[in-house]
Amino acid sequence: MFFNKSHFKSLILAVLVISSFVQIGILWYNQNHSFPFNFLKVFSRVIEDRTEVMEKARKEIYKPYRLTVSNGNASHWLIEENSELKYELFKEVNEYLKDIFNTSGGIALDSNLWSELIIKKGILVEFKTQIKTDLLKWFLNNQKGAKVEFDSIYKILMVPDEDINNNNTIYLLTSKGLYKYVIPFGKDRLSRKDYSNIISSLELNRYLPVYKMFKEANPNNVISYPIPSDALCMISSSSYIRLPTIEYNVETETVDIEKAAAAVLGNEKESYDRYIEKNALVFKNINNIYRLYNDGLLEYKYVPGAESGQKGSISDAFINAYFFINRIKDAFIDAENGIYISKIKDDNPDYYEFVFDYMAGDYPVYINFDEKGNDNKPLKNAITIKANSKRIIECTWYIINIQKSRILRNYNIRFQDLLNGLVRRYGKEAMESYNIRNTTIAYVIDNGRNKSFSPVWIVENPEGEYYYVSLDEK
Repeated sequence: MFFNKSHFKSLILAVLVISSFVQIGILWYNQNHSFPFNFLKVFSRVIEDRTEVMEKARKEIYKPYRLTVSNGNASHWLIEENSELKYELFKEVNEYLKDIFNTSGGIALDSNLWSELIIKKGILVEFKTQIKTDLLKWFLNNQKGAKVEFDSIYKILMVPDEDINNNNTIYLLTSKGLYKYVIPFGKDRLSRKDYSNIISSLELNRYLPVYKMFKEANPNNVISYPIPSDALCMISSSSYIRLPTIEYNVETETVDIEKAAAAVLGNEKESYDRYIEKNALVFKNINNIYRLYNDGLLEYKYVPGAESGQKGSISDAFINAYFFINRIKDAFIDAENGIYISKIKDDNPDYYEFVFDYMAGDYPVYINFDEKGNDNKPLKNAITIKANSKRIIECTWYIINIQKSRILRNYNIRFQDLLNGLVRRYGKEAMESYNIRNTTIAYVIDNGRNKSFSPVWIVENPEGEYYYVSLDEK
């Protein structure tokens, strides 16, 4: 057998060319958070399996902001976050959403009918912001679903008793108005009788707070303020609820630079210069810069900025955002500290903007700082991420851990008292002209001297601005 020098040289040259591409890819990845060629992605190593993290995103982020059950007789129950019932009912709602995305046949209705529908016997699911249908399909692992008439959903109402046949009735409040769908119950789903049994058990539980919708609490329009008809309220003279106070601590305050580098940069940490700048740890390479302040604020910026043509799908952008969130959250934030999507913006041609905030049990935590970070700008949300299908463009994140007190106190949530408190604080004229979209019990963390925060009642407009009043303790 003869040794062919020409073939041997070709083999060596091929190995050198492939090695060069791999090295270029690694350098590109370290500087840009992405490989220049798709086939080079096989050389990257991630801490968690991609599929595992995506499933974690579906479980952690895709939750209702509020889930309410009504008996159709002016009694409504707000189902608690960690309740098995909430999980079961939301699972049922999602099965019907899949049906809706897989078929057509919705009927468009006048949106003014919503105020009549929400007092019926049923289950109401609300998101804090309108969720794009393409992102909902990704959450439901149903990306190939049929195209629907609207591009986002805000609220879902399930009315099991409305149809006289063996069908469930689903109403969707969407970006294009109100839609109705009539869908068979299905043998593996809750029946009409199952829903009635759930409501009966809630009626028998005397420890659960019972609410009314604002439409029921104000039948003669005595209250003139522009309050949504589906705002939950208590109107009896003994309208008290047991709630904790909250505190927070900053895990990044005493962290050393090496630990911070491992948490923030993961397996890319060796490709970054690091130094201390005033009150911040800085990690920097050619295209990326992170600042981690000792007060808990993390700032990230992709220096070249967003490139045109890379916006891509909202689901791809969300996956990039959540991978970033998952890495930081696992390092600094306790597992019981939940986050939720509070806003989604897609008005920029080159990226999406995802806004997240913290939850303390069943209640949202509002962030309200006059100035934070390198530019001393106001900080109004926990996490704001700008992302496209390729990478994270910018992020600001107030990294804190929230603890609830073990002691629960009784707070007055009588609706008229709360309104009176807002009028005293902001004035009647301001309240009458305020466009209220959402009302909720919440907590507000601000730059005051207090480190312990009591619950408040918030009324919020469509732009996310809000008025609030402290709840009076019994």
